[in-house]
Amino acid sequence: MRKKISRMENTEMEDKAINLEIKRLLENYSIEYPGEKGIVQTIDTLRPLVPQKKQAAHYHFQLLCRKIIQELVYVHPLFWIVNAGVFIFGCLLISSGGANPYLITMGIAPAPCILGVAELFKSWQNQMHELEMTTKYSLQEMLLAKMVLIGVFNLFLNLLFTATLPMLIPSLFIWKLMLYWLTPFTVVAAFTFYIANRLRNGYAAAAVALAVWLSVVLSVAGSPVIREWLERVQVLYFVLLILISSVFLLRQVFLLVKHPLQFAGKH
Repeated sequence: MRKKISRMENTEMEDKAINLEIKRLLENYSIEYPGEKGIVQTIDTLRPLVPQKKQAAHYHFQLLCRKIIQELVYVHPLFWIVNAGVFIFGCLLISSGGANPYLITMGIAPAPCILGVAELFKSWQNQMHELEMTTKYSLQEMLLAKMVLIGVFNLFLNLLFTATLPMLIPSLFIWKLMLYWLTPFTVVAAFTFYIANRLRNGYAAAAVALAVWLSVVLSVAGSPVIREWLERVQVLYFVLLILISSVFLLRQVFLLVKHPLQFAGKH
């Protein structure tokens, strides 16, 4: 035991002696700092090798576009099939001549939004949001990509619908079709996102919005008084309702995108 202690003490003494010798040798060296001219020359030499900083807005826009393209593959095929089926069904009803084209437009307008909300929160319902959060895209970017995709799809349906109907019935007014499409779409979209933010459940929000909207459509279809009243409403009131609903919708989307984890925390 004493021999081991003695060896340890000898080793420590040798280490100290080596450290002192190294310190003595290093004291003989001095570091000369470069002058200002040398620093400037070094910076000028290295400047071309420094990668250019990407514009933040342009860079994030490119990421968003890539994510939107990727989401096209992951969206459930039923979303496209059901929406296309609703659109075709509306065109067939109008072409048969037995239905009011403006009321049909009003009835089918919110369909992409209601179904889109269910698709938007699919990962939460399937308990996959935590896995998505580990990817290189942030949760906010994923939500924005899905929202833009749903919005663009609805815009495409709107343009296609308003371009097709005048071919079937030349007497229709395109501006009136746009009003009867945009008004229910913005109102129902704002209501659906509000319910989604409160219930923290995309499927439940879509079901509630669908039930409420079907009740409204059936009430309008079954009441000549309401239909006549809609025909007499001035365009200004439609525009005001669209603007108010759009502001409220943007507010709900902002809350969801800013605090997505609050939504995820309920699942």
